[in-house]
Amino acid sequence: MVASWLHEPGSCAVCSSHEVRRPECGVDAKRLVGPMEAIERAAFISVGRAYGFAGLAIVCIMFSFSFSPPFATLIGATLCCLAAFVLFLHALTARRRPYRRTETWLILPKENHPRAEIAQQVIGEVLRQTYLRFSRDALLIAAGLLAFSLVLRLAGVDELPLGDHAGAGHQHLPTHPLSGDPASVVEWRLRAYP
Repeated sequence: MVASWLHEPGSCAVCSSHEVRRPECGVDAKRLVGPMEAIERAAFISVGRAYGFAGLAIVCIMFSFSFSPPFATLIGATLCCLAAFVLFLHALTARRRPYRRTETWLILPKENHPRAEIAQQVIGEVLRQTYLRFSRDALLIAAGLLAFSLVLRLAGVDELPLGDHAGAGHQHLPTHPLSGDPASVVEWRLRAYP
């Protein structure tokens, strides 16, 4: 149910006659979400989406170093620590950031908007807690990646074998006819696969 401290008296979004939504207004009571839960959900979606995109970028960077799994996991741990630090900085400034400029405010349904007098305090505190939660999660992931990197190094995994570069079946790259420099990859492919 919508708490009375969030709305002016007589501001029921359905009938405008009382402070709190009631089932007799035609609103399904099972579908009602409390205002703090709605604000927390909006903050979680807002911060979680950005965190998810950062996580995707970290995974892509780790994948680019997949030739060396210990190094890839070390890079991932470092980037997760960086993400945790950025989230922590956002948590420090969350209470001062204007609430109307946050994505949380834009996501939040209008019936769950707190009154202007307390909106800055409520939205700022919920965002601060959400940033700290995701920052803690990023540090836990970084610790896991760092531990996995150490396990891989202790197991002797340095690089994955990518093929036999010195074997008998290895073709020598053709050289440019005038300069003697190795030919471009395109020229080599054209010569190798006519």
